[in-house]
Amino acid sequence: MSTRYHPLRELPLRYRLWLALLPGHVRDEHGRELRDDLSDHTPSLVPFALDILRAAPAAHWDVLRQDLSLALRQLRRAPAFALIAGLTLAAGIGGNIAFFTLVDGVLLRQLPIAGADRLVDITEENVGRGMPTFGVAPANFHDFTRDSALFQAAAVYTRRSGTLRLGEARERVAYSAVSGDFFRVFVDRPIAGRTLQREDDVAGASAIVLSYGFWQRTLGGDPDIVGRTIDIDGTPLTVVGIMPQHFTFPNPTTAFWRPIALSEGEWGARGARFVSAAARLRPGVSGTEASATLATIARSLGTQHPRTNEGWTVLVRELRDARVSRVRSPLLFVWAAGALVMLIAVANVAGLFLTRAIGREREVALRAALGARTGRVVRQLVTEGLVLASLGAAAGFAIAYLVLERLRPLATDFVPRMHEVAIGGRTVWYTTGLVVITAALLAAVATSPVRGLRLWEALGTTRASASRQRRRLQRGIVVAEIALAVFVLVAGALVARSILGLVSQPMGFDPDALLTFRVEPPWPSNIMESHDSIGARMMADRRRATAGYDALAELLAGLPGVRLVGAINRLPLTGDWWTSGVRLPESQDGSADNRIPAYVRPVTPGYFEAMGTRVLRGRGPSAADVAGSERVVVVDAEFARRVWGDANPIGRAVLFDGPPNQPPPRARVVGVVEAMHMNRLDAELRSTMYVPFAQAIEGHYLDWGMDVVMRGATPRLEPEIRQAVRRVFPNAAVFRVSSMEEIVAVSTADRRFQFLVIGVFGGLALLLATIGVGGTLLLSVRERGRELAVRVALGARPDRLWWSVQRDALLLAGSGAVIGSAAALASARVFSTLVYGVSVRDPLALVVGPTLVIVSGFLAAAVPATRALRVSPVAVLRD
Repeated sequence: MSTRYHPLRELPLRYRLWLALLPGHVRDEHGRELRDDLSDHTPSLVPFALDILRAAPAAHWDVLRQDLSLALRQLRRAPAFALIAGLTLAAGIGGNIAFFTLVDGVLLRQLPIAGADRLVDITEENVGRGMPTFGVAPANFHDFTRDSALFQAAAVYTRRSGTLRLGEARERVAYSAVSGDFFRVFVDRPIAGRTLQREDDVAGASAIVLSYGFWQRTLGGDPDIVGRTIDIDGTPLTVVGIMPQHFTFPNPTTAFWRPIALSEGEWGARGARFVSAAARLRPGVSGTEASATLATIARSLGTQHPRTNEGWTVLVRELRDARVSRVRSPLLFVWAAGALVMLIAVANVAGLFLTRAIGREREVALRAALGARTGRVVRQLVTEGLVLASLGAAAGFAIAYLVLERLRPLATDFVPRMHEVAIGGRTVWYTTGLVVITAALLAAVATSPVRGLRLWEALGTTRASASRQRRRLQRGIVVAEIALAVFVLVAGALVARSILGLVSQPMGFDPDALLTFRVEPPWPSNIMESHDSIGARMMADRRRATAGYDALAELLAGLPGVRLVGAINRLPLTGDWWTSGVRLPESQDGSADNRIPAYVRPVTPGYFEAMGTRVLRGRGPSAADVAGSERVVVVDAEFARRVWGDANPIGRAVLFDGPPNQPPPRARVVGVVEAMHMNRLDAELRSTMYVPFAQAIEGHYLDWGMDVVMRGATPRLEPEIRQAVRRVFPNAAVFRVSSMEEIVAVSTADRRFQFLVIGVFGGLALLLATIGVGGTLLLSVRERGRELAVRVALGARPDRLWWSVQRDALLLAGSGAVIGSAAALASARVFSTLVYGVSVRDPLALVVGPTLVIVSGFLAAAVPATRALRVSPVAVLRD
């Protein structure tokens, strides 16, 4: 076979290699001139190479400019194609950009803290007792971090709140109580003053460090605030420093940091895991190494202190991973769903490109016949794909920005670091990658009719016709679209089923017409007191608090519309707070195996009635359950089931933890109530005990704050509520005023967020797949014009022609539905993080997705099927 002669082949190889840097058409058009010039005047290689390096960029830019100009003209000539393809890509790429930005800001980007890659979270967990990531006991923390070869610094912290008093105004603020080395772990420098030091972490210390946001928002950005005092719970605290704006650990709402000032007894506690811990690894020490060492220590502590440490292990994680562990799987799944929808969008546009490329076979063949190189034609088609992908990405950025702004308020309650999420440099690079991949896929499809094109066939026909191979390619694209759509729709159906199951399950209370708020008497406490003195003071505070809440309930009950009033130390669905354990009198020892873990919730008389919670057996707390009377306890149905099974628990006794070297306090079970989720509706249902507030010895730590519930109240009563609280607790702030329905909504917010996102993606995927089916069948009807015309001329019945097109639609939709359903079944483990209360192979969810796409395919085929009936035999045969 002869090869095409090229003048440049006569030149030496060293020149041909440098000339290869020039565009191909330059070499073709000026090959003889270059050969003759180089033959007559042979330059040295270095100046020649420099000339080529200077000329090549301009030549390539000139070619690219021409290609871009031609691509834009081609798109302007087909505005409908450009608009549909551009919007489709914008929707797919925009959604993917938005959720990559979310995943990047929450999961991938490092914390905005100096040396964050060496920060670790240390927490204890007892999987056997259903207590994962439960906090750390101070004494165990000391044992874990004693090895200075592992950690450069380590500290404990806990979140607290207090009442800020500014003149006559009261505001409840959240702050962090931290140990002396906290700012050696977090080494960010303050913008003013200093940080807390070890010597600040002592009894009576009043030094605090302000967060930037609190300083600006609440204190007006006073530049002279360092050295001044602010009133928290009636105690003057001295401002010693201000942290930079980016440092808000452990929570964006942190107002300030103050010394935790634990007593010697609290530092020696092992059974109460009430603090969190963080540490900075020494250079060269890995998290795996630290985890292995601490695990050995934890096993040793379990042997040395079986009563408090048996069954407990330690978990060491990078601080970033610890903060986002709960949302990792849902966010990754949502991002993956967005990627699938983008693939559907690209496939849809690829189908349009293929249809358009087939229709341009004659044009391409004519250009080739006139001397255009195949590579030049291919490059032009690739440029069209790149232009369209770039325009789609540009619009996608706008869509992504709007999506993030709409999602931010929805996700703030349950997605950590949401305030850090923003479109940045990594998003731009990610989008560039999407554009390149999209353009490559579109180019591969668009150039398929050109590659191997037979000029005489393309020029000899008056109507573009797809080959059987190309028809299979287009149908394959549509089937893939439908399969991906089914996969996303099945995920959406599973999330919808989970939400319905959540909100329809018995909650143990009636959230309708139930208003709640929290109040915490700002009574100062000295945690360095001896056990005897602090116990006496707490009992005195309890009597004062009991009288105060009784008086407050009486005032609130007199407000318009209020029917019932009660209070609890922590409302249902608001988190794991104050988990304790009890033993049965028949237990022979106090080992961990005999302890029954349960939430402890002090409640006032009338609480269950106000909540609408049914008392299943016995009674609830009454006004007769006061200090000095027989100690009683009400358990929930879950506690009764786990401990006594079907037996009647009324009259049985449980033993609480009490002061050292004293008999454990004994309480008699007087009632059983409906079980309620204390943490989240989709969390495991755990046992709960309710003790009368007037007898409470557990469930409080440094405050006597309560969540008050009012049946029949509305938010319009908030001024009257605040006035009533001021009459009873003059210096207390009223905060977290909300309806119980809002609390339920917050508990399911992450599920509803997933459903919203996956539902939108599913709807978009269904729409794109429907368009793909309709477009493919329209092309098929056009290609089969002669066949249909002949059938009409021979007397074919219209209904049979109509159904012949519909059969194609059902075949495409059915094939995609089968593949998508099989993929969903095979990916059941992927769906496990999305579901609650339903099987990952839920039959209804597996039916909904395929049914929707089959019905949509049937509807999409209506237009091409109707067009098939309008085929004119005379017009078709004449053409």
